Amino acid sequence: MTPACLSYTSRCRVESERQGPCGRDSRRTNTRAGLGPLAVPGLALALTIAATNALHAGDADWPAYQHDPLHSGYNSAARLRLPLETAWTTPIGNEGWTSASPALADGTIYASGLHGELRAIDRATGAEKWRFASEGSSYLVPAVSGNKVYFASTDGRLTALDASIGELVWSFETGSNIHTSPAIRDGTVYFASNEGAVYAVDAQTGALVWRRANPGYVLSSPAVDEARVYIGTMEGDLVALDRSTGEPAWRVSLGTRIRSAPTVAGGSVLVGGQDGFLRAFESGTGNPLWSFDCGAPLFDGLAVASGAVVTITAHMLRSARRTSLLRSC
Repeated sequence: MTPACLSYTSRCRVESERQGPCGRDSRRTNTRAGLGPLAVPGLALALTIAATNALHAGDADWPAYQHDPLHSGYNSAARLRLPLETAWTTPIGNEGWTSASPALADGTIYASGLHGELRAIDRATGAEKWRFASEGSSYLVPAVSGNKVYFASTDGRLTALDASIGELVWSFETGSNIHTSPAIRDGTVYFASNEGAVYAVDAQTGALVWRRANPGYVLSSPAVDEARVYIGTMEGDLVALDRSTGEPAWRVSLGTRIRSAPTVAGGSVLVGGQDGFLRAFESGTGNPLWSFDCGAPLFDGLAVASGAVVTITAHMLRSARRTSLLRSC
């Protein structure tokens, strides 16, 4: 799936250069040189793995939503050699389905579903290693760090399991549904609950590090860099919090709902809006840098690689090169 997306992206870049600065039907404003828009579609009913000699355990790890706490959506160590072939298929539904991409770490795939079960599946064979049933449902991407796997569910709990055997290590209860995939950085797990609170929890013990009330309904998974936590709200605010204390750093209003997760790259925070605009802000100040009209609502995360940003809109895959953005300043 991903190689096909990247091939299409390459064609979009060529067309963009031929048709003009940003292509035939792209409309944008730009205040500074930036990047310009990968999201992997969710799974339904079954998990299918494509085999290729170019991927090896470890090289192909994808341990969390959008790969890392910055939400880069890119693994520079992974290389795919076409054509791909189906290695195995295993059912993961239990009279239910999943819309979440799985996580992959150390030869094990971790897949969650709306039926509330998290399953560990052997990457090489497709055999199930273990499963854990939560009291709520989950359509979020789990996160793997060290010897633990973390996942959130609609019963308001963030749960940590032993990644090898699936036994409960700890559970943190928020009292509200959770619709954001967790991000892990330097031994701390960051996530948000539906009532708008953002949490930082110790990854080893499950102890609360800090909680910050952030008025607004949150469906946007947090991105985390060395200094700050970034999150979007359905009220249209992009919020930056101090990573150590949870104190507000800055807040900007986009004037549109934010469902997609922010991405941090090159000192910028990029986020898509329901109005179809991809926007970039300075990570330290929140000052606007540029915006790009993708022509359709943006609901999913971004990928940043090789000087480009790639995203899936409600209607199509869109991409822009740094060079094309520079020419149209």
